[in-house]
Amino acid sequence: DIFLQANISIVMTNTAGQIVYVNKFFEKITGYSRDEVIGRNPRLLKSGETTLNNYIKMWYKLSSGKSWEGVFVNIKKDGTKYYEKALIRPMFSYKKKNIINYSHYPPRNSLPT
Repeated sequence: DIFLQANISIVMTNTAGQIVYVNKFFEKITGYSRDEVIGRNPRLLKSGETTLNNYIKMWYKLSSGKSWEGVFVNIKKDGTKYYEKALIRPMFSYKKKNIINYSHYPPRNSLPT
């Protein structure tokens, strides 16, 4: 699995916002194991420092089928704060009729953790 070995954090959620996939780098960065996060919402990383306006803009773009790029202030499992520059893209069904997943990974020139 090429994503499993990537040196970037990759998260996939279903349309209900439940995590369905994370790679090893996500586990390394956040301190959470795959088993701890599958089925949970990525908000478990939420620090409270990312603005509500940031989330509103993100969901507006994603729900319209567009990609969103921005920065989150997140919290690792051990309570350490980190900044994550993220690119989130909707993933569509075969004939692009509806969104089936969201893919979340850092864009080029990501912020250091």
